[in-house]
Amino acid sequence: MAAVALLVSPAVVRLGGSSSDVPFPQAQKPRTYVFIVNPEGGSGKTLKRWKAMKPLLQRSLGEEVTVREALTEYPFHAAELAREAVEQGADAVVAVGGDGTLHEVVNGFFSNGQPVIPRAALVRQEGAEQQRGSEGEEQQSEAGRECSDDDKPRGTERNGCEGTHAVSRRPALGVIPLGTGSDFARTFGWRSDDANAAVARIARGHRQAIDVGRVQLRDCGVDQCFVNVADVHLSARVGRAAVPLKSSFGSLCYAIATLKAFPKHRNLDLSIRIDNGPWQTLPAATMLAIGNANFFGGGMRICPQASPSSGSFNVVTLSGFRLLDFVQRGWRLFAGSHIGVKGVESYSAKLIEIKVAAAEGDSKEVSQEVYVQGDGEALGHLPAVFQILPGAIDILV
Repeated sequence: MAAVALLVSPAVVRLGGSSSDVPFPQAQKPRTYVFIVNPEGGSGKTLKRWKAMKPLLQRSLGEEVTVREALTEYPFHAAELAREAVEQGADAVVAVGGDGTLHEVVNGFFSNGQPVIPRAALVRQEGAEQQRGSEGEEQQSEAGRECSDDDKPRGTERNGCEGTHAVSRRPALGVIPLGTGSDFARTFGWRSDDANAAVARIARGHRQAIDVGRVQLRDCGVDQCFVNVADVHLSARVGRAAVPLKSSFGSLCYAIATLKAFPKHRNLDLSIRIDNGPWQTLPAATMLAIGNANFFGGGMRICPQASPSSGSFNVVTLSGFRLLDFVQRGWRLFAGSHIGVKGVESYSAKLIEIKVAAAEGDSKEVSQEVYVQGDGEALGHLPAVFQILPGAIDILV
């Protein structure tokens, strides 16, 4: 794994002081924030904007925070860098760029749907387990009563009733939106052109637990997480077509990509199952959006009822749509007023399974035509399983 380039605040470098061996009482542990930047994002504009805001960020965070910078070098490198930062005990890992960079950073927090645990926490956990195992049955019998919630000090975790162990706060996710779409940031009202607000938000350090989506594509060997919107069929095909257009057309790339993608698209019957219920047919499916947040495609409010802290997805399906329908009703997708329009359905789900309906013939061959993407990143094709992970990550707000 490539080494992380370090950029340490000058104030933090001054480590001299008293030579006394007696530590200050209750000294606060220095915090570390890792900023992961895609230097190629926005045709190089992301890196320039990041360099411009970095001095203000370092001043705002102050002496108690060590700032580290990591530049990505290849696809999914941001996930590797984020995982390394989490394992090393970073207090926050900040995605600097667009939704693609954010998607990778979020995936650095998880492995097969489970949170990555800092190494120091693993060592403490193993030590606690060994200690409990050596105490024997005699001490267990003395502590045979159950601990009530009132027995648990705030910010601590009881291990039986024998003692308390401080809980290490899990690393937080930060977002500095500097990308083409930056759709996830829109749900929170964060603008990509307001560097001062982004710096203030990171420096403030307030946290909010939000949900994370997990997507598994069996035939593609994919098991990834997403934090914004995952989508299936036409919109995922459009997303693929938009990639080479972003540098030249900016947010207009999605409209142009729709025109390019439609000739190769055909509506298909899909089978879906919600929360382990019965399988149902979605006839002539044009696209499906599985929203943890509201926006995708450069500002379309596709999942207007989604909330990142709700514990469930807002699933929106479009059926029987033609190109003319998008021309006539496309404005509704941006306004979020498309729910209830003919061919549009919306519902809540914690688990959704999607596959090509048997009526479409060779479902395996047809499945390869039905693309899936997460946070605007191409992931593979059907069949797919989407699962909500409630409150799985803390985000700096």
